[in-house]
Amino acid sequence: MEHILEETQISEANLKKYDDKIFDKLKQKINRNSNLIKKANEVDARFSENEIDPNMLISIINNYKRCDFQKEGKNIIVFYNGSPYLTLNLLLQSVLKNDKLLLVYDEYMQGVNEVLISIFKSVLREYNAEEMIGTISKITSQLIKDVNQVDTDVLVLGDTSIYQSLKNARFFPYNNFILYSDNERFDSLKEAIYMYTTQYEYELEVIYEDDLSIVIDEVNRSEADKFILLSDNEESKDRVKNEIKNTKIYINENPFKDDTGIIDFCL
Repeated sequence: MEHILEETQISEANLKKYDDKIFDKLKQKINRNSNLIKKANEVDARFSENEIDPNMLISIINNYKRCDFQKEGKNIIVFYNGSPYLTLNLLLQSVLKNDKLLLVYDEYMQGVNEVLISIFKSVLREYNAEEMIGTISKITSQLIKDVNQVDTDVLVLGDTSIYQSLKNARFFPYNNFILYSDNERFDSLKEAIYMYTTQYEYELEVIYEDDLSIVIDEVNRSEADKFILLSDNEESKDRVKNEIKNTKIYINENPFKDDTGIIDFCL
């Protein structure tokens, strides 16, 4: 383990020079291996119903083509939920920001992730940069101890329990949801949202409280980045819109419609 963490160290001499062609090369290889991605997805479906669309992967890459490459790079260990779409965002940002990246996720959609990372590293190999990406697909207590002993930038996306176990990590509230409903009419929708977030391993906190002021205070003090309000009360809707700060608000709408795209984690 220590050896793997030591490999995340990078010197200025190792900074890589990428060019815009890297995006087209990635798209070509994803298209060429789309059947392999689908087959890996079928294997992963034994444990997760998340269906990965190769066309969506291409769309994500296209979003990054307008971004600028940076000259400075650093070493980063990222803990996240293992979503392949999120994996691709992280890989693309590592290229743009010249970061050496160690991705850590806990056995979620491992088949698709391994194919995607292999495709990405095969392109990096053309730039003599394959060593810029490392992965660990199982989170253990020993891993947490080892990470706490190294002087490397650590970023945790969305998982507050892992964040609390790390000493000097930065936290990015990715797909942390808080849900509040004040009407039994929305119980079936509330249950559907709960099942979805459980299936895709998002963090969801459901607030059971009659006083909306307390709800708003809890949301503003939380680390959640998305708040779902299920309500027919116009006054409640207005208060939420006006009083909740720094959190994306969804009122009686689908909170999962914009899961992909460019996600800036400040790597």
